[in-house]
Amino acid sequence: MAFIQMQDSVPNSSEKWILVFLSKSRILHSFFEKNIEEFQNVSIIEQVIFITAKEQLEQWFTKGTHNIIISFDSNYETINELVALINSLNSLDERCLIYKILWYTETDQLLKGDNILLVKTDDIRCLNNTSDQSHLVYFNWLIQKLNASYRQSFEVGHKPKKTSSDSGPIAVGVKKSELSEANQVAWNMIEQQKIEIEQRNKELELAFKKSSIQHIKLQKIFYQNEMQRKELEQALIEIQKKNEELATQNEEISTQRDQIELQNEEIQSQRDFAILQQEEIRDNLLYASRIQQALLPPKYLMEQLLPEHFVLNRPKDIVSGDFYWISQNRFKTIVAVADCTGHGISGAMMSMLGTAFLNEIINRNDITNSAQILDQLRERIIISLHQENENNSLEFSRDGMDISLCIIDIVDNTLEFSGANNPLYLVRDQELMELKADKIPIGIHEFCNEPYATQKLELKGKDEIYLFSDGFADQF
Repeated sequence: MAFIQMQDSVPNSSEKWILVFLSKSRILHSFFEKNIEEFQNVSIIEQVIFITAKEQLEQWFTKGTHNIIISFDSNYETINELVALINSLNSLDERCLIYKILWYTETDQLLKGDNILLVKTDDIRCLNNTSDQSHLVYFNWLIQKLNASYRQSFEVGHKPKKTSSDSGPIAVGVKKSELSEANQVAWNMIEQQKIEIEQRNKELELAFKKSSIQHIKLQKIFYQNEMQRKELEQALIEIQKKNEELATQNEEISTQRDQIELQNEEIQSQRDFAILQQEEIRDNLLYASRIQQALLPPKYLMEQLLPEHFVLNRPKDIVSGDFYWISQNRFKTIVAVADCTGHGISGAMMSMLGTAFLNEIINRNDITNSAQILDQLRERIIISLHQENENNSLEFSRDGMDISLCIIDIVDNTLEFSGANNPLYLVRDQELMELKADKIPIGIHEFCNEPYATQKLELKGKDEIYLFSDGFADQF
């Protein structure tokens, strides 16, 4: 806020003041309505008026009957319009002591540069808190300031006028010897006054020098304050730039955070979908495993056909490409152990084909020769997988299986064996014998037209026969 004394005319002691507030702010209006009695109780305040249009203010100036205090809300007009309004009001009335009080809330433009010169003030203060309490403190201070200024102006206005003796040193051109004795006393008095005037002139000159020095000091202080103000303004600009940069960075971080959250949500959704798929796949595998287990020979059949036996079947996955098969045709027991290409589901599919084809060849077609069984099995696999077509480029065109198959004749007590890559081991009298298999798989092969060989031997009472796949060996 700033108190601006626009004129030096002095009101007499009987004059009263009118307090005029110019603002469109509803908050200020409400404040003045609540506190107007306190302003009206001041002895030098005759009336308190709240207006919203500058035309009303100009009417009060043209009446010319009272001294007027004006309070401007700096948000009422733009800065240039407010400065122009102050200057125009000053030109309307030159008869009384007029104060212009500038009320700052959100802008400090009147505190800068040429605006200070235009409104002719060197006392500018800011009020940032617009609460009722801060307004009340401000106007109490205003009234005290007005009282003090009024009294000071009144006292200065009633000082006696300067006499001719105050105008400067006096030059006298009359000789003392020519004076009469009657005028001697007057002469001495004049001399004494002259000395006093010279002394007063010296005192005034000394006071002027002190005042000049004080003025220079004040100018220096003002310059230093101005430099500090500019430095503070520059620092404020830098801080504002930093704040803008931080705000931009915060926006970028917020955007990145939102993107990361979206990505996390997408990842979470994909993870949930993958878990759901895994559960579905696992359920399907478990179901396929139950089907595969159902296709294996039941335990009671194994015990019936092979009273002394054991089976070690440990699939790497839920389903497996390894399977064993057993059946009886009249007095012959046929046992097979096969290892299909692939693992998991692919191997399990091949094992189901192998089981179905063995049932068809042996039980339906009544073939009980081991070599013929393997020849028939190879032929069916090649046809089922369309491997007979040389241009077939399907991934499963090279699929097949390795198998060892033996036929035990209960009547003759003989063993007949044929194998495709998988041999048979026979333990007799604590010695290990190997019946080697043909190096031709069940499936398409360069020697697929060659028949499988049959090996036959007589069994003894304590012989142990081992058929197996290469499942354990593959793990190494």
